[in-house]
Amino acid sequence: MAAKRGASDNPSFVNHAGNVSATLALNEYLERDLDARMERTRRRPLPEGRVLPAESLAIGAALLAAGLAVLACTAGALAVLVTASIAGTYLLVYTPLKPITSLCSSGDRRRSLSCVHPGL
Repeated sequence: MAAKRGASDNPSFVNHAGNVSATLALNEYLERDLDARMERTRRRPLPEGRVLPAESLAIGAALLAAGLAVLACTAGALAVLVTASIAGTYLLVYTPLKPITSLCSSGDRRRSLSCVHPGL
């Protein structure tokens, strides 16, 4: 009988998890000053000083670069373009807009993404 495979046995899942983790590490780098002032987020590693900003930036950038390189070798240019676009949109559009508009910070995920994609 063949062994049952789980999600972690799937290289695509592992690569996706790495790219998401990289994007979140970069997001925490960008929001570290705001996180330090908010009750809910002030105990995260960067605001508390358990991780240095340069470490978070380096790890996030390295993980994202490695993840995109793996995608390029295994899934092709379209997968790289889509993943890079998602990370870029999250980091360069959604994150900076969060303090400016309530559309990016509501509890309704469809509304909070509407600042990035108005059709949602």
